[in-house]
Amino acid sequence: MAPAVRAEHITKSYDDTVALDGVSLTVEQGEIFALVGPNGAGKTTLVRTLTGTAPPTSGSITILGKSPDLIEKDRIGLLPQSFTPPERLTARELLSYYGGL
Repeated sequence: MAPAVRAEHITKSYDDTVALDGVSLTVEQGEIFALVGPNGAGKTTLVRTLTGTAPPTSGSITILGKSPDLIEKDRIGLLPQSFTPPERLTARELLSYYGGL
């Protein structure tokens, strides 16, 4: 059985800012997992790469054995701490988000 989530050596950069630098993790199916850390640690960026909303700069990710952009969207559930799309998404990202629902 494939892990629920596998991320290997994930990096994500925004221009000169490195948000993720070689992050690796495996979450087995049925396992409870929490992502905890201080503001600015890269938690949101990691979740965005894992869910396919922000492709990593390098590294590999699988969700239930598939690439995040190929997994059926109803297989991923995510409840963010707060959701204020106009403040954190571009207009294009907002349209893409709602179009994906």
